[in-house]
Amino acid sequence: MTDYEIKDNWTFVISEGVTSIKNFAFALDTRPKSIIIPKSVTSIGNSAFALCRNLHSVIMPEGTVSIGNGAFQESGLRLLVLPECVTNIGKKALYQCSCLQTIGIPEGKINVKAYDGVTMDDKLKLIAMKNYTMKMNHDIKYQLLFQMFSLNADREHLSDYISKNISKMFCWLIDRNETELIQKLLDSGNFITKRNIDKFIRYAIDNEKNQIQLLLTDYKYQHFGFRDISNKLKL
Repeated sequence: MTDYEIKDNWTFVISEGVTSIKNFAFALDTRPKSIIIPKSVTSIGNSAFALCRNLHSVIMPEGTVSIGNGAFQESGLRLLVLPECVTNIGKKALYQCSCLQTIGIPEGKINVKAYDGVTMDDKLKLIAMKNYTMKMNHDIKYQLLFQMFSLNADREHLSDYISKNISKMFCWLIDRNETELIQKLLDSGNFITKRNIDKFIRYAIDNEKNQIQLLLTDYKYQHFGFRDISNKLKL
């Protein structure tokens, strides 16, 4: 049996010095709500947390390299964050984890077989596999992508995707009065240029988004300037 201590709110803390969590160690245990795993743990056994229906979050520090087959299958897992050193994610490790909303997996480490047999919704595919070009409802897709952008998740590849689709995505933000996200995109300095800012200002005017119009007009003035005052007034 794996050594552990139970903290407040049914948080299970695996003891420091434990190097592996055995096969079926917590399988069918409905008590744990979250698991804290120490750096000493290098492997998680087959079905170690299978059918832990009330398990919501697992965060692993650097050290864990292997996750066994069915390790979290049919659990209530909502949040899973894995370290960069993970080299193996077993088959059906996340089988039927239908509650999983946020997953942090180092790029290139996800094994599609970890989801074998899962009716995995598009949100999970987008986040876990970083498949930004997949076809899905634009409202859901853009909402997720901008949420990831705000969290600095996969910033390089995500920024590249946003840059290529900035016209549609920025107009989507304007339509929804997402001034906070618009400000973050402006602050990044990577997406709004002399070539596209007038288009977005005009779009804001046409759709009566006065606050966003002022925000963009001020940004244009601060970063690109106006040839003369009449050009500023025209907008």
